[in-house]
Amino acid sequence: MRYNLVLGDYRRLRDFTKATDKLGSCPNESGHSGRNPQCHNPSKGGRCLINCIGGSKIYIHNAVVATLAKRINGKGYEAKPGEAIIHETVRKQADITVRPMSDIGEPFYVDVTVIQQQTNLKSAPRRKLSDEDHVICCEDLKGKFVSRNHIFQKGTSRKLKAYAEARRKEISQRGGLKPSVYSFAMDTHGSFCDTSILFLKKLAVVKFSNEPGSEPLIAWKRANWVQETCLLIQSTVLRAASLYFHRGLRRCFTDDYELLFDSPVSRRLDNTVLGHSPPHIPAAG
Repeated sequence: MRYNLVLGDYRRLRDFTKATDKLGSCPNESGHSGRNPQCHNPSKGGRCLINCIGGSKIYIHNAVVATLAKRINGKGYEAKPGEAIIHETVRKQADITVRPMSDIGEPFYVDVTVIQQQTNLKSAPRRKLSDEDHVICCEDLKGKFVSRNHIFQKGTSRKLKAYAEARRKEISQRGGLKPSVYSFAMDTHGSFCDTSILFLKKLAVVKFSNEPGSEPLIAWKRANWVQETCLLIQSTVLRAASLYFHRGLRRCFTDDYELLFDSPVSRRLDNTVLGHSPPHIPAAG
């Protein structure tokens, strides 16, 4: 799951326009974080086009939400995608509402985060989740080992802190809702935070709790469901990111894009109507 081939198109356009000195900058002239020298990652280059054109970041996020909700739904859970208010007195939203079929009255929520940052290729330490990580909204993950990589730092850690703060406000204002909220974070390269994998494993235990067969067979079914879910989400992100990346290239390099990539309209990656059909997503595995 790497964008070497896609980003190669960006390099090819920069070379063609003799702008190789700008390989580390985004060609989108409108103001956004990818062009801000004071931001956390000022040299996104072509990767910035994945989400800086026409609300692409929102569309990629919503694609992941839809795929994850469809995978959760069924076999013990009822999952509904869409923003949901999780507190009575604090306006804090989550992306997916999940209701266990065994206990309809106690739903929990999933917050999906797709980050743009890349790893620095350095080994990230693995540490146990503790109260300092603000796991008050997902206490069953406390004590689990999690890699403190770029996805955890930029995605999971911030979301856990935000939801913990929202719960404290809810309690201080005498609100009655204290739901569990799980952060599902990944990056646009298809890598997942360890908390996302732990969450999927938690679901798999319930989904295959009544399956016939030996313990090794059931364990294999659980692991296979987690792996298949990750692959489907990776495929969704790669497809959506490639679509909006090439749409951004076509907008920023209109004439040059037509000259270098003169493929028929029906086969263009930036065509949502006549392009390739979306991948089949089985529901519960």
